[in-house]
Amino acid sequence: MKDAINEESARRFLDLVGVLFVVLDTAGRLTFINEYGLHLLGYEEEEVLGKNWFDTFIPESSREDLRSVFVRLIAQGNGSLQDYDNTIVAKNGEEYTFAWHNTLLQDKNGVVRGTISSGTDISARVQAEKEIVRAREEWEKTFNSIPDYICVIDTEFRIKRLNQRMADKLGYKAEDLLDTHCYQCVHEMDHPPEFCPNVRLLEDSREHSTTAFEQRLGGNVLISVSPMYDEHGKLIGSLHMARDINELVSAEERIRQSAQKLERLHDAANRLGVCDQEDRLYGLTVEAAQEILEFDLCSLDIVQGGKLVVKATSVDLPPEYSQETSLDEENLATKTLRTGVTTVFGSLDEVPDAKPTDVSFQSGISAPIGAFGVFQAVSIEENAFTGEDVRLLELLLKYTTQAIERIRLQQQLRDQAMRDPLTNVYNRRYFNQVIEREIGRSKRYDHPIGFLMIDVDHFKHINDTYGHQTGDLVLKAVANLLIEQVRDTDLVVRYGGDEFLLVLIETNGETDTVMHRIQEAVEERNRTNELIPFPVTLSIGSAHWSPELNQTAEEILAEADKLMYAEKRSKGERER
Repeated sequence: MKDAINEESARRFLDLVGVLFVVLDTAGRLTFINEYGLHLLGYEEEEVLGKNWFDTFIPESSREDLRSVFVRLIAQGNGSLQDYDNTIVAKNGEEYTFAWHNTLLQDKNGVVRGTISSGTDISARVQAEKEIVRAREEWEKTFNSIPDYICVIDTEFRIKRLNQRMADKLGYKAEDLLDTHCYQCVHEMDHPPEFCPNVRLLEDSREHSTTAFEQRLGGNVLISVSPMYDEHGKLIGSLHMARDINELVSAEERIRQSAQKLERLHDAANRLGVCDQEDRLYGLTVEAAQEILEFDLCSLDIVQGGKLVVKATSVDLPPEYSQETSLDEENLATKTLRTGVTTVFGSLDEVPDAKPTDVSFQSGISAPIGAFGVFQAVSIEENAFTGEDVRLLELLLKYTTQAIERIRLQQQLRDQAMRDPLTNVYNRRYFNQVIEREIGRSKRYDHPIGFLMIDVDHFKHINDTYGHQTGDLVLKAVANLLIEQVRDTDLVVRYGGDEFLLVLIETNGETDTVMHRIQEAVEERNRTNELIPFPVTLSIGSAHWSPELNQTAEEILAEADKLMYAEKRSKGERER
């Protein structure tokens, strides 16, 4: 009777600890599995007892390897332990990764009767590690695929990172150049050269660019440097981008007779090289085309949402003459973008693809801006454009293309530092950087700040029941919903695993309105959403910071967090 009680107690214990326990006989047949394991794998006990563990639960790709591990463990016969990780398959085909702890099961005479194993589900950790590796590989691929020479240096001019193109050009392995001074390995000097834009960056913490002749980088390069900061806003180094401009310099030499135009074009290139906003960049390009090439009627279109969207036009071009174009349409602009080839025509008869918006247009140029868009200029006169116009325009657009690539890469690097990779909302590090600044502004202008701490209800249950991929879908959907309910000036932050924070800038008691709007949006999404086949609810706690309150940001957040947890308790939710 006592043995039976002890056995029942042991079984209950094994079912409560949240660990998968299995017992196998010497032939690998399952003789015991706890309720946790049965629930996780989706089986009833009678379906699996007596079945071969490896044939039933192990993926075919690793079945024989794990079976051989088991055979060796049985053969050792000395009760030694062996730990390892492997994947098991549930009844529905879903795979889980477990960390196993195994030991031999022996009778009182020391005869091996099988094994007893305890397994901990590490699927989430393994998936997270894979995602980290994938993100790192994607970042490395992007970093090394850029045709520029790129490196990151600290404030002491030591190289902390560089792309493969730069390492190859210098004739080294990338790892051999880490922590070396850039002026030694690039300029072969014992101090930074006079033209070095990084010297100016260290003085004023601003972006700078310059052109230089660097023998070790193949000749003429355009060098741009941008400051890099830590989470406290302290300057820790700079991002260097050097672009091979030998072809551009050669083109400048070939059109030496057009010195005045070329000088103006060079000035425009410098403006483009330091421009840090795409919209401003487009305007600068059109301004340069008007001033340098004397194009009176021109427009610049950029690919956006499956269309060529007008971003800038010359002063004399009426708005109705420049229109958006679907990429599916067959016309001169889409052909230019698709082929990457500049077309110049002296009359409309030469270009059947042209569809002018005004019958008075007779000649023109259509030139690609890399893969980003199209620049077009027209004239009411035939044969208005020369070969020199084409060459200078293509040169200008190369500068524009380079600037777009630089701005987008810099934005991508900034986004990676301040945004959550799963949901694309701000991360907690970015919040920590800006909150004191926002509080300072609120004190200065006497405006309160609203905080909404938001948690996804029963998120652990969602992950456990539907899997972590579904959990990720839920987090993305919640993030998108929150973005839709606030202003562009407000901050949406992924504060923790399933916890979000809304920072409502310059609010006057509007947090309740926003909170109500969010709850209504959640209800509507639950009624109409087909992507996630179950209702999702949120718990929300709100708090305000105002200049007259002698409270820190941490205290306000703690208040919002407390109210959010109170709401969760009111719903009867016990797990996070």
